[in-house]
Amino acid sequence: MNVLLTLNAGSSSIKFSVYPTGDGPALAHGQVERIGSAEGQIAFTHGNQTYRTDLGQVDHALALSRILTEISTHLKRSKIIAVGHRIVHGGPDFDAPQQLTADVMARLAKFEPLAPLHQPHNLAGVRAAMDAFPEALQIGWSPSLRGPSDRAAHRGPVGRIACPSAVRPARKTPWSSRWIA
Repeated sequence: MNVLLTLNAGSSSIKFSVYPTGDGPALAHGQVERIGSAEGQIAFTHGNQTYRTDLGQVDHALALSRILTEISTHLKRSKIIAVGHRIVHGGPDFDAPQQLTADVMARLAKFEPLAPLHQPHNLAGVRAAMDAFPEALQIGWSPSLRGPSDRAAHRGPVGRIACPSAVRPARKTPWSSRWIA
């Protein structure tokens, strides 16, 4: 079965969800916490069960590797065909979801000074996913961007990755006036 993986790589955690390519709720979700410490841990929820495992010292690449191990263990016949990434800052250059290429990644890296606690880690997660899934479509999306409002145009696998607002309603965050999906 073809599936979509969404990643939100932060400074000390990676949150993830696996979705079917059509409509439907997440097949699995979870997070690796305490990246960069000796107390790394993964929580993986599939169905009604949550599995927690201590990982010890973990970096972003090892965290993504462990996420993939859990996905392949619990969703045996799944093939990841696209990966959606939360990118904290797209600057003035990116006002819509964007396919992540080497050129786009280089341009996004220039915005690291604007979000030094988050942007480098977002991009590290993208690089790790690009290495793990060289054939998969990689799409970046910033929560400050809403993209086109026509939800019908965002159905299907690429639409679910490129425009999360087509899947979940927008809400206002408690710490800002930004709308996120």
